[in-house]
Amino acid sequence: MFYHVCTRYIRYLAIVAVPVIIAHVEKWRVALAFAVCQLIALLLAGLAATRARVIWA
Repeated sequence: MFYHVCTRYIRYLAIVAVPVIIAHVEKWRVALAFAVCQLIALLLAGLAATRARVIWA
């Protein structure tokens, strides 16, 4: 869920908000933002799985 919300927000910034403020958006910044979202989503999923294993153990 976090990844979905994060990517939607980045797409909103890249499509709507940022071009209004700054006409030129570097592709690497958008790619980096998506990578950070993926990393955080994986970490949150890992934490959730670890907590589930601890609770059920």
